[in-house]
Amino acid sequence: MNDPENLFLSRVRQALGAESRRAHTTLQPEGAPPEETLRVLDRIANREGKDRLALLERLMEEGRAINLEVHPVEGFQEAADVIHQIAVDHPEHPASRRGILCWRHPLLDPLDLKHRLAGLGIPFFPVDLQDPALGGLSQDERRARIREALGLACIGVTSADFCVAQSATLVLRSRAGQPRAVSLAPDVHVAVIEPGQILADFEELYTVLKWHPEIRREGLGPNLTFITGPSKTADIELHIVYGVHGPRKVHLVVLTGTGAA
Repeated sequence: MNDPENLFLSRVRQALGAESRRAHTTLQPEGAPPEETLRVLDRIANREGKDRLALLERLMEEGRAINLEVHPVEGFQEAADVIHQIAVDHPEHPASRRGILCWRHPLLDPLDLKHRLAGLGIPFFPVDLQDPALGGLSQDERRARIREALGLACIGVTSADFCVAQSATLVLRSRAGQPRAVSLAPDVHVAVIEPGQILADFEELYTVLKWHPEIRREGLGPNLTFITGPSKTADIELHIVYGVHGPRKVHLVVLTGTGAA
């Protein structure tokens, strides 16, 4: 067992003194999916354009209720324009909280945000241990530099694995070059997805998480983050306050056109 979930379970069983015969148990199911599951997977895989548009419209409606700003755009250029405007509109912060973080991801790399936003004079911080900007540093020094960047940045740009239209919830798995803190530490979180990543409800989400071939092969990863709108709390005198435990604003950019194919 070398995937994170089963390694974790193995350590828990060892600490609890559980019998070794249980060590082969995994979080992923064995055998073929049941018939009902196959129907759900088939529905997701064969969703037509009008059905995906309906899900996007529901996502936008649910997003308005929780202050999630959804931006449907045609392709990569328009997505980069939206993020550029978000950075322009973001209120000025002291020098101690100014900078942009961005995942290494197939939907984000074509945006070329480092050069697209260069004219704004906002630092673009690395979040990937293999980033050339960290060349010449040891692993510990690279990790320290990224931790420092996470505390300095005001905008974090990620993708997401899925988005649940039912509640406008983003679902993110962490990987190399895609730390979860990019979606949690900055004041503003921007996520970029395609319509095929939008699911109708949590039944579809849990079905995909349990049976999707890629997830069954890779596992869920070190953590799975659910994000439903900006961070908010009403703990103090029942007044809603945004940004206490995470971003004050969350934007979702949906690449709807062939430019993102």
